[in-house]
Amino acid sequence: MFRLDVFNLIFDLIEKKEKISSQTKLAYYRKEYGLHPDYLFLMSKYLILDQRYYQSIDTLFLSLKINCDEFFLIKNNFEASSDKITLLKFNLISHLFKLIDNNELSLEANSIKTFSDQKKFINKLSKLMPGVKLKKT
Repeated sequence: MFRLDVFNLIFDLIEKKEKISSQTKLAYYRKEYGLHPDYLFLMSKYLILDQRYYQSIDTLFLSLKINCDEFFLIKNNFEASSDKITLLKFNLISHLFKLIDNNELSLEANSIKTFSDQKKFINKLSKLMPGVKLKKT
């Protein structure tokens, strides 16, 4: 599913709810992939295991933002997430918003069908969550 095998391994560990093993792998690859959109997606899924939903939303939102930032991806030698992973991200953020009783954003995220819809939703979240951004370097 992921382009990098290590992400497939981490995904499987998270799906099996193996918190310690998945945390160890995420920590090991943080320096190399800490801002990779797929790594951030996996980190978001891991945070759910600890019931840290708001941090998970922030991390997942950053993953979505980076995924649409072609300049950032090229600069860091990253590839954008596959369409399948991107769909999983929007399904997950919809689920997370539902968990925190934000049904409006949950329904909106769940109804995204096109890349244009994705961009509009990300822009809306950027206005609602202005603190989630990359540091200027």
